[in-house]
Amino acid sequence: MNTFKRKKWMIPDPISEKELEEIVEHIKCSSLFAKVLASKFGKDLNRIDDFLSSDLSQLKDPFIIKDLEKGAMRVISAIHSNERICVYGDFDMDGLTATALLYTVLQELGADVLSYIPDRIDEGYGISQNALQKLIEKGVSVVISVDCGIKSNEEVSFLKKNKVDMIITDHHEPGIKIPDAYAVINTKLNSEDNGLRELAGVGIAFKLAHGILKIWKESKKSEIDFDLRWLLDFVAIGTIADVVPLTGENRILVKSGMKILAQTRKTGLQYVMERCNIKKSINPYHVAFLIAPRFNAAGRLGKAEEALELLLTNEILVADKLSLKMEEYNEERKNIEQLIMEEADSMMKESVNDFIAVLEKESWHTGVIGIVASKLSEKWKKPVILIGSEKENRRGSGRSFGDFNLIEALDQMSELFQSFGGHKAAAGLSIEEKNISQLKSRLNDYAGKCSKDIFMDKLFVASICMAKDLNIDNINELSRMQPFGFGNPQPVFLIKNMQLISTPKILKQKHVSFRFKKDDMFFSAIWFSGKEYLESQQEMIPDTFYDIAFQPDINDYYSPPRLSLKIVDMAASE
Repeated sequence: MNTFKRKKWMIPDPISEKELEEIVEHIKCSSLFAKVLASKFGKDLNRIDDFLSSDLSQLKDPFIIKDLEKGAMRVISAIHSNERICVYGDFDMDGLTATALLYTVLQELGADVLSYIPDRIDEGYGISQNALQKLIEKGVSVVISVDCGIKSNEEVSFLKKNKVDMIITDHHEPGIKIPDAYAVINTKLNSEDNGLRELAGVGIAFKLAHGILKIWKESKKSEIDFDLRWLLDFVAIGTIADVVPLTGENRILVKSGMKILAQTRKTGLQYVMERCNIKKSINPYHVAFLIAPRFNAAGRLGKAEEALELLLTNEILVADKLSLKMEEYNEERKNIEQLIMEEADSMMKESVNDFIAVLEKESWHTGVIGIVASKLSEKWKKPVILIGSEKENRRGSGRSFGDFNLIEALDQMSELFQSFGGHKAAAGLSIEEKNISQLKSRLNDYAGKCSKDIFMDKLFVASICMAKDLNIDNINELSRMQPFGFGNPQPVFLIKNMQLISTPKILKQKHVSFRFKKDDMFFSAIWFSGKEYLESQQEMIPDTFYDIAFQPDINDYYSPPRLSLKIVDMAASE
């Protein structure tokens, strides 16, 4: 079945030649680069300067975050009075790196600290009362949650009854009732939009660590020779893996963190990068598609403690052994994922007329269904929720599509769930089997009342360009915008009326290569997984004309390097 659908191209209004020239002169760049910056920031030269510099000196004072100073003071008090502290994390890459970061800082300060990562299979997402009981029995008097806890009202009450202080650090959307914890550090609770709302869990953990160290150094109670910058590799990995926008402080932290990652001192990360066979300079793609999936696979299969140990170890033999285990978990995860994908994709055909697909099968592994939901959502261009089983519980994972706010939708029917949480693009839930059919009907009723524009697959074009703009120097200049990722994607350009000069060729049964001509210039282009588009056309013959949306790419395999176009969408010219 051909499911190809054209994207809706979002093309920015052009700025005036005078304003464009001001940007060119201000930052000494090409007009092509100036157009890209104008599409993001208009003519605001200050915002352009901040974006291009993005260095650590631009980080905001951590104490502007509500409750952060209070939480930091409590941690320092616990260290000085030798209280036992637990960093309670989550089993995904964001939670693992946040746990590793805070655990490392507290150890450096001489704290009596331990970590706890829940078992995804036995305990599920978030904070469990059973786990807290174990921590109480171990003498823990302060629990710091990372990447979880914002909806753990009952668990916080349980700790208070047992005279244990809870410091919540989380970045997920708060519920109506905020837990009555000692401190609740979540940038979404700040009354002002101070540019920190989109921090990942590890970003908020970093801000708490920064606050703790600031107070510690200012108090001068004891000297410490510790540079927090060496933990920015954790921040970069967790932030990229959690797919938060690479704008504002996220961009600063990732940009600096990627430099630290390239020279990381952490033995575990060194071994993982070696097994990933990363030979060129490391970039966010390597983190998102090579490094993070290996750690996440451990968490998905109930082995997150081993992933955390690998992040923290400095022992060569341990790093070698555990990095190999991550490879094995990742292969196991791929096999499970492939099986679920085949079954769920077949079932999607029965939901072709639904706004939102809700599919369930008891045998589906709940640690993997989130990845499959993401792939199905992208393929079928609609939100998808998959539901599997863990012991007696039915657990689901959903991924949104377009601008549909998934967590808002679930909030409208919260009484159906035993628990749920997440954000606009992704959510997790626990539900009784008897409520699944009601979930499906109510979600689709809700979605049916939304504007159809919400479900559109939009393609944001940075600029319409001319053939003469496409040269090696201009394209290399775009690297000043790195790191690319969610919220700061690699720019997409549009050239109109490109002449097709040869019949397209199918490569490896799914990719398509093209040859185009424009203004006496010739271009090679490839559309990865573009076979569906080709099959949706009656015929593509030489000397026909197309509008091409693409990302420029420099192939340095050749000498000298050659420019090619990576097509992301195309349409016959009018």
